[in-house]
Amino acid sequence: MSAGFIRVSDTNNITHLFTTTVENWLSSLRAELFTILLSLIVSPHGCRVDINTDSQNLINIIQRIYNNPTFSIRDYFCLPNNNIVINNIVSIIKNKNLTLRFNKVKVHNNDYFNENIDQECKIAHYDSTPALVIKQQYFDNIQFIPQWGSIPIE
Repeated sequence: MSAGFIRVSDTNNITHLFTTTVENWLSSLRAELFTILLSLIVSPHGCRVDINTDSQNLINIIQRIYNNPTFSIRDYFCLPNNNIVINNIVSIIKNKNLTLRFNKVKVHNNDYFNENIDQECKIAHYDSTPALVIKQQYFDNIQFIPQWGSIPIE
């Protein structure tokens, strides 16, 4: 599975493009979550990040958790899956003081940028692009992560 993002300037020019592959517990939601995580990692502190996605589920998950000030580490581990990457997304948003704005785009509706990144992700999937590894030690709010065979259980 692959993930990627495009950074678009105010004049609608593509300024950056990044793709990678995602390992373990593959799903379309996981790929979308990694896309969000990657775009937040490279965003400057204190900026507004506009995210265009065709996944309403992704929008709902992040908004529900981010807007709940009492959501605890225990609550993350009660999520059905992708709890670690979701925690990392919310942690980056808070630590970098980012403002997110989600825009739902229709899938396969000839959105130029959405079609462009979908095509780039397909290329990354088939050309053996190395997988991105997120070192969990940089996210200090989780002390222990359950693992099976050295693979984090999400």
